[in-house]
Amino acid sequence: MPESSRSLFRRVRARLAALLLLPVLVGGLAACSSGNDDEEKEAPQQERPVAASWQVDVADLAGELTDAKKRKMQEQIVATLTVYVDQALVAVPADDPFGSFTKNLAKRAKADRDLLTSAGLGEVESVVPTELTANLSVMARKGVPAGATAIVRIGLDVDDTPVTLSGQLLLTPVGDQWKIFGYDLHREGTD
Repeated sequence: MPESSRSLFRRVRARLAALLLLPVLVGGLAACSSGNDDEEKEAPQQERPVAASWQVDVADLAGELTDAKKRKMQEQIVATLTVYVDQALVAVPADDPFGSFTKNLAKRAKADRDLLTSAGLGEVESVVPTELTANLSVMARKGVPAGATAIVRIGLDVDDTPVTLSGQLLLTPVGDQWKIFGYDLHREGTD
């Protein structure tokens, strides 16, 4: 695997670990108090959306996979989906939005940049994923995953405006990672 891919997946893995630790850290901080309740009452906190983590389910499996291979496949697919959301939707502007796509699809996807990336959201300051779900239909051959269709729903808070990107992402294993090689997505919540 090229060094840049390893580095990218290490960052994704680190972000996933940080998301898992976030509730523990927030809970610990909430238990701490400065002792001055008057100051806390004076400055009302505006609620900010909390970044969601992926909820992934293998809905259909054609062929057989061991539980270990199924878990590994799910982790790899989540890493790919996370890279897509981070690079294409959360990053404003989206500098490298198609890093999780196959090379051929990345070239063709440029024509749909407004649909697939934050570029189609106009001028925005903040994009926070609020819902990330994927139902997988997987095909396995001889105990090895050969491809998957992810029916996704990506809910976003775009400067306090809800936006949803939903549809299908087609995925294929490439080495020890997965790449998106096709899509059929639509967006709701923008003009």
